[in-house]
Amino acid sequence: MKARMAVVAVLMALCFILSAISLFAEEFQIENQDTIKSFLDKNVGKTVGVRLQSGEELTGVVTKVGQHVVHLSKIAGREFYDAVIRIDGINTVVVRVRGK
Repeated sequence: MKARMAVVAVLMALCFILSAISLFAEEFQIENQDTIKSFLDKNVGKTVGVRLQSGEELTGVVTKVGQHVVHLSKIAGREFYDAVIRIDGINTVVVRVRGK
């Protein structure tokens, strides 16, 4: 009886670990037709870094993507601020895809 309980506990722990791994595994894919806008659309709700044409870098959560602008909230280092950024002013989008 104790052996069965131990086996069940190990199997449950294994299921938990595997589901946790799948939750934290990000898949990074880019399609031929992707643009900065479409990539930002795919990452709504996620934290991204953007490098602007001016050279400035901002990191925040993609809240909403419009036709010409993107709304970033929870700006790193500026916790009380959000940013609205022209999409055509973005050179690079950086996303985290691997764990620590």
